[in-house]
Amino acid sequence: MTSHELQLQSGDDSRWQWIVGAYAYFNSAAADPNTSLDGSLRRTLETFGTLKATAYAGFAQATVPFGEGWRATLGARYSQEK
Repeated sequence: MTSHELQLQSGDDSRWQWIVGAYAYFNSAAADPNTSLDGSLRRTLETFGTLKATAYAGFAQATVPFGEGWRATLGARYSQEK
């Protein structure tokens, strides 16, 4: 399993607070019914299997001040998983 995330954000002293980023996830696993953790043969009927998962996401959020003591926050995220 491997995952990575990249974030870029405004400085603490910025009037508009914002963040944008990307995320990626990769995983792969396989099952072999002829072996077990201790290396002995298994005596039950099992099937071979392979699992692969890949996910990507992009996100953004911004907070904008307006008026006296008011602010608005808007965010979005897109993700795709296979």
